[in-house]
Amino acid sequence: YNMFYKTKILKIIVYIVFFAALTSGVILRSVEVINGNFLFGFDQGRDYLAVQNIVLGHKLTLIGSEIGAGVAGFRGIFHGPFYYYLIAFPFIIFKGDPYGGMILMFALGIAAIVLSYIVGRRLFGARVGLLAAAIVAVSPPFISYSRFIWNSNPAPLFILLAFYFVSLFTKERRTKYLFWASFFSSFVYNFQLAMAIPLSLALIIYCVLVLKIKQIKQYGVLFLGTILAFSPMLFFEVRHGFQMINGL
Repeated sequence: YNMFYKTKILKIIVYIVFFAALTSGVILRSVEVINGNFLFGFDQGRDYLAVQNIVLGHKLTLIGSEIGAGVAGFRGIFHGPFYYYLIAFPFIIFKGDPYGGMILMFALGIAAIVLSYIVGRRLFGARVGLLAAAIVAVSPPFISYSRFIWNSNPAPLFILLAFYFVSLFTKERRTKYLFWASFFSSFVYNFQLAMAIPLSLALIIYCVLVLKIKQIKQYGVLFLGTILAFSPMLFFEVRHGFQMINGL
């Protein structure tokens, strides 16, 4: 009876600690949303002008911002366009007020906490799910992603999805999971090309050297996911004489 009682107390303490971590994560992420005093500098202004052209000028785009804001040593190489279309929703709802983008970043940060719990729970059980969510909740880099508007900040959500499908494919070897792992690994280029390239390369190396995939079909699906995710960039390249390849 004493052992049962102590186990119950320990579980309650663990859940209290996890709940405190999650609550702290939400509070720390909500500072700028509550006080409305958020960062709006060069990067934010550049991106909102691009979104304005999409929403008010009806000029759709196949590319996002230039990497390194044009001063990284590479010219004519761009992130993906999905970030602009993502920001377009709060732009419309809040009539161009960047505060709407701040709310979006906050919501994406909370979604990353929830998704980390879901992924951890499905792969390893409820306790690991809570632990993963608590770590993400109090992690300073993850907190900062929710406190200002920037193209890289939505990336953790999609990296978590990529990790989730890689884990599922490792366990079950079902081809559809490999497709989604490949797609989301590459889809991150819409937010940060420097994240997507190592993610995609790491997945290919993992499949070849670790999992030692031998089915041609699965390799086809692996590259299909990557090609579909990068398709806006590929279309842009064809239309503009392979500008990115020349810039590289």
